[in-house]
Amino acid sequence: MKKYLFKIIDFISILLKPILNIKSIKLFYYVKNRLVWNCYKSKFKKIGKNSDCGSSSTIQGCEYIQIGDDFKGGNNLCLECWDSYR
Repeated sequence: MKKYLFKIIDFISILLKPILNIKSIKLFYYVKNRLVWNCYKSKFKKIGKNSDCGSSSTIQGCEYIQIGDDFKGGNNLCLECWDSYR
């Protein structure tokens, strides 16, 4: 199954090659990261001004986390807060 999925992805990338270039792909990832971060921001208990997070971040338990002003989380940030532990 994975083999066929990769073949389909390769075929699509070949078709889109004339349209897409590195600059447009980077722009796509930037927009995606902004959308994800803005979704996370609305779920935090409190979040300060000018807070930002890098790409591929994982955040669990946003409702328990407070972030101050000018927070800059790097790529692959992992923030977790749990209400219980087994």
